[in-house]
Amino acid sequence: MKHIVSLAILSVLFLPGCVSSGKFKNMDDDSSGGISRQEASHSQALADLFNSADENNDGVLDEEEYALVYQVISKNRAPTQQRRKMMTEKGGR
Repeated sequence: MKHIVSLAILSVLFLPGCVSSGKFKNMDDDSSGGISRQEASHSQALADLFNSADENNDGVLDEEEYALVYQVISKNRAPTQQRRKMMTEKGGR
């Protein structure tokens, strides 16, 4: 339960809005309306957080569960992308 609360708090504090349904649909390979553990394995970050994100422990992420975990993943990637940009700019001078 702590993981879900942490995910929810992070999503509210750091990223506004909702994840577009397009991203969810892209991950839902079989159009079942949920992202299975196998489908999540296409993204290492999503696979790593799958158990924490699967709030109802049904083995499938619904769109709401996916939205929360996607926001956390996006938040964690932003600093890395900023560092890469800074390194590229410094190296190009």
